[in-house]
Amino acid sequence: MHDLGRNVVATLLAAEGYGVYDLGDDVPAEKFLEKLPEVTADILWRSALLTMTMERIREVIGKLEEEG
Repeated sequence: MHDLGRNVVATLLAAEGYGVYDLGDDVPAEKFLEKLPEVTADILWRSALLTMTMERIREVIGKLEEEG
């Protein structure tokens, strides 16, 4: 797994005072749904290294829409 980009962005956001919750690599949509209410996040950011992994982002968006 290549997580350099994710780590750089997370570090920069944290340096600017944002709370960053890094859930790690290859995170299923359900894990986002569990974490969001716990941290009351205003922003959900998800990274994708390759275009073939972008489908997982759509999956998370779909699950979030289902949950309202």
